[in-house]
Parts: sequence; C-alpha cells; structure tokens
Amino acid sequence: MDGDVKHILIVVSISTFAFWLSSAMLRPIFPLYLDNVGFTAFELGIVLTIPQLLSIFLRVPLARYSRRMGRIKFLTLAILLNTISIFLYFLFTSKPIITFIRLIHTLPIAAFGPVAMAYVSIITPEKGRGGIMGLYLTSVGLSIFLGPLVTSAVTTVMDIEYVFIWASLPSFLAFTLLISTRRNSIIDIELDNEVIAEPLIKGFKRILNYRGFILICLSALLYSMSMGFMRAFLPLFLKDTYFLEASLISLLYSLRGFSNVISRPLAGHLSDKIGVGILVVTGLFISALTLFGLSLTPPIEFVAVLLALFGVSWGVRAVSSINFIGFYLDERDREVGMALFYNMFDIGVSIGAITTGYLLELFTYSEILNILGGLVLLASIITLPLAIKRY
Repeated sequence: MDGDVKHILIVVSISTFAFWLSSAMLRPIFPLYLDNVGFTAFELGIVLTIPQLLSIFLRVPLARYSRRMGRIKFLTLAILLNTISIFLYFLFTSKPIITFIRLIHTLPIAAFGPVAMAYVSIITPEKGRGGIMGLYLTSVGLSIFLGPLVTSAVTTVMDIEYVFIWASLPSFLAFTLLISTRRNSIIDIELDNEVIAEPLIKGFKRILNYRGFILICLSALLYSMSMGFMRAFLPLFLKDTYFLEASLISLLYSLRGFSNVISRPLAGHLSDKIGVGILVVTGLFISALTLFGLSLTPPIEFVAVLLALFGVSWGVRAVSSINFIGFYLDERDREVGMALFYNMFDIGVSIGAITTGYLLELFTYSEILNILGGLVLLASIITLPLAIKRY
C-alpha cells in the first residue's frame, strides 16, 4: 500500500469517526428532546425517520454524482452540511422548523456513509481487505462508544439542548481536515468516462443478478426494523420502564458502543479467515436473542449486559455485511451496491420506527420487542445459504 493510499485512509477514517461521533452524541437525547418540544409518539417516529425515508431516493443518485464531483470534495461538502444542520437544532424549538432542519440534515446522512465506505473499499488492496475494512469500520464503532459517553457528561451539567452545540464540533473539525487536504488530485480516483456515463440500469442488472447480494439486503431490511425501535424508542423504553435520566441512558448507549467497537476489528480479521457468511448469520442470531431478552424486562444490570451483547452482534453483522459487498461486487458497482444496501437499512428503520410509534398505542414494549426479535431471527435464517456456501 503506497503512501497516498495510506494518507487518504487516515483522512477518511478520521472524518468518518467525527461524522458518526456527532450522530452518536445526538442519538440518546434526540427522542427525549423531541418529546420535550411536544412531538407525539407517532410524530416523533416520523421526524426521526425522515432521513431514512428520503435517503431511499437520494442515495443512489448522490453516489453516482460523487464520481463526477470527486469523492473527497463530495465528502467535504456533506460534512459541512452536517455541521450546519446539527447547530440549527440548537437555535430553533418550533416543531415545523425542526422538521424542516431534519429535511436538510437528510442530505449529509444519505450521502456520507455509502460514498466513504465504497471509496475505502475501492482503494484498499484485495489482499487483507477484510482486516483493513474492519479497522476502518472500527472508527464508526468508536464513535458509537464515545458519543453517548460525551453526551452523558454534557447532560450531567447542562440541559440536553446544549448537546447540539457540542455535537457540531467534531463534524466541524472533520470539515477543516478535509478542506485542508491538498492532495485530492493525487489520491482521488477518477473513473473513466465510459463507466461514469454508463446507464444506471446496467449496474442494477449486474448487482441484482447476484443472489448473495439480494440475501444480504433482505437480512438488512428485517434487521433494521429492530434498529428503528432502538433509534426512536429505546431512550423512552429505558425512561418509562426503568425511570432513568438522560445521563444514565447515555451511559448505556456508550456501553453498547464499547462492545460494538471492540468487536469490529476481530470481525474484519475473521472475514479473511472463515468467510463473511458465517459472521453475518452469527451476528443476526445473537441480535435476535438480545431482543427476546429485553422483552422480558429484566433487572437493569441484565439490560446493560444485553445491550453490550447487542453491540457485539451489531459490530459483527455490520463489518461482515460491508465486507461481503466489498469482496463480491465488481469495483464499478460498489458505490451503487453500498447505496442499495443502505437503502434496505433505511426502509427497515423507517418501518420499524413509524410502526412502533403506532403500535405503542396497542401493544407493550415487551410485545413489540418479541415481534422484532422474531423478524431478526428470520433474517438469520434467510442468510444461512451464505454460511453454507462459505462466502
């Protein structure tokens, strides 16, 4: 691996860490903040899933456009818009304005992740790619761990709205790092004009002819319904069931993030050794067990253990799924493939959050967790062919 590739891997990894750190800082308190502002449970579910709903339509064209613009420039613009959006949440408390800001925030959320991951996958040598991708995705896991920890510290001494100011800082620092990078002409990969001009339908046909990719997407759709609950209603579940304050809820998020981050390098290494299929199935199965466990409303100590276990399964599933796309999709199809994979996740998160907001009028948290656990268990069964064929 030459020096230019190492340089861009470091820059993109740091920027990815900062981008998701900002997001992770908001995750424990954003539902609580919306609840304080006056959103109903149904409205809360809709507002939280606006990025996922709109990203379904935005990710593929944005991924294609990143090739023309240059990926580093594209990521720089995305992270600037992310910084501005987060800061605007602090300035306004009106429900319509918050909803409008959420619409703006959709653009960087839709754009950054798949483009950054596809870029790293493309510039990484095939030999040892699983391990390198595992290390890169560890930057995401590290942000998931540290973000709630910072939020817990901030909410201990300040009101929750001040988290928005602190959350905008990592994103702003990443913007300054990217904009100060003067080596774009060397390290950014320019695809030939034929590939850029290729009709999108050709890429879709190549991707959808691959059965393994379809199975990965179906599993992501089912799994992400549980993540819709986790993102929108886990803080409220912990608040309503265990009467926890925002600082303690953030600590539990941080515990889940810690187990997530330590699992990712190992999952990347194992991807090269035993194949990604076995890891995908294992991660999904463990996730299902933890959801069933949470449905029993155990003592808070066991809740902490279950959330830590969910973090491990999350890290294993995330790394192995991304590595699957990196290993088995053609290089020219990876950005669109990543975008489609993310879309499945977005659809599932949207369905999970909005449906949960409606079902809470009819069912208890425990009943909803059992339903979600069953869906994730089904996802693990669907992906069994990937393990049997030793992908």
